[in-house]
Amino acid sequence: MTDAASREGSHMGLRTTKWRAVATLAMSVATTALLLGPATCIAEPAGSRQVDEQAHKAPTFLHRLPPAWQSAAVRASRLGAVLPGPYAISGTVRDYDGTPVPDDVYTAEWGWYDPNPPIWESPDVVYNTGGDQDVVGGAFSFSGITSLPGSDALTVHGGDSTDVGVPVVLSSWDNDFSTTSSYSLQPGHVQVDITGWPAGRQADVSVGDAARGMAETTLNGSGAACAPQTGFDCLEVSLYDDKGAIPASIDWVSPSHDVVPVTPGAAVADPVTLDWSQARRGRLDGPLCRHSGPPGSSVRFKLSGWPAGYQASFWGFAYNAPVERYYSTTVTSTAADQPMLASLRVPTSVGAGDVFELDAYRSDDPAALLDVADLFQVSTFKASHATITRGRGVRFGGRISDYSGVQVFVRYKRAKQPYTLKATGWRKIADLTSGKDGRFVTKLFHPHKTAWYVARYASPYFPAFTSVIKLSVH
Repeated sequence: MTDAASREGSHMGLRTTKWRAVATLAMSVATTALLLGPATCIAEPAGSRQVDEQAHKAPTFLHRLPPAWQSAAVRASRLGAVLPGPYAISGTVRDYDGTPVPDDVYTAEWGWYDPNPPIWESPDVVYNTGGDQDVVGGAFSFSGITSLPGSDALTVHGGDSTDVGVPVVLSSWDNDFSTTSSYSLQPGHVQVDITGWPAGRQADVSVGDAARGMAETTLNGSGAACAPQTGFDCLEVSLYDDKGAIPASIDWVSPSHDVVPVTPGAAVADPVTLDWSQARRGRLDGPLCRHSGPPGSSVRFKLSGWPAGYQASFWGFAYNAPVERYYSTTVTSTAADQPMLASLRVPTSVGAGDVFELDAYRSDDPAALLDVADLFQVSTFKASHATITRGRGVRFGGRISDYSGVQVFVRYKRAKQPYTLKATGWRKIADLTSGKDGRFVTKLFHPHKTAWYVARYASPYFPAFTSVIKLSVH
């Protein structure tokens, strides 16, 4: 496996949906600009603070499609011509029971979708959004828009992803704005029965067809999931943890990818039955605590429960910087009970205090839905000197998220990062807070023997440890 030939591109804002570019951003066509695109660890240390729940909550749309990384010039060349227009369209949005969706809850977006294989995850998949507006009275309208016939897309997203049974997202992308001006979006239902689903946890259910559209719903385990009126041939149930990572998902694909027809306001005859004990799992290998380290850190993504023949590919993106990376690394399962490991590297361009999400997705079947994800928080930690004479002064410092509590620990035997936040076997020597730029520095210490040091820090995302450093004393 190799980690070469990766790509970086533009990430426009925080991930707020599974297909972030679809559901969060709008651009004016007049500018001709296109979008570029595990286990919980004990208690959080002092100084931890909560972040805006909406800004950092788990994504809520489809199978995470990255923003287009290609430049407007490349995109225009690929199209070969200026998109035709202007046109005017309007439409209605209704819940399953036929009632208009409530005001101030949903947003409608128009754009066009460029489905280059692999459909769900690829640098070549591009969703360009042209504009959006609030849905009022269950209706929306747009004027002065352009068209890419057969790939024109309408997406309605909104509500709270914790609302059970209501459509979080409805999307269709096989429209033609140049010939059709009126649209109606209303989901059908498909019964999803999940045996062994963990009690008290919510399921994120994505249902769709790569060529036509997608719907997403939150359920309390088994229940009626929204299905797009365009039909579906694949389905994914995902479990999110409290930090927004996806430790487990399970997928379903119809025989031969035959599309299951959906009637708006009606239930599909046959349920989809899934066994959660067969879930496909994934997390960064190593300590139970969330992973953290300097830019350019090497990590290993561990996958388990993936059926024989399933191939996984990888990509990642930073939460707060225009950095994305598509990895050339792939792994293929030989048996569901045989774990797979992929070696990946966090880009050096991700700054301290930021989070880089790493996703593993199924790539042997481009039209299938399946992904798992884990998070890596970037931090730095070092001593003012790598080697000192006995009794000489030294300070420890680094950079993490701003205004975060920091504790520095020492031990006199070689060790890796602590396995849990308890930092068993380590002794705390400093307790401080990072500044507005995330930097921190300790008072002057005068060590008398070689030792290993690490910093534990709180952050808006999750508590973690920096990398371990060695200070040699002679």
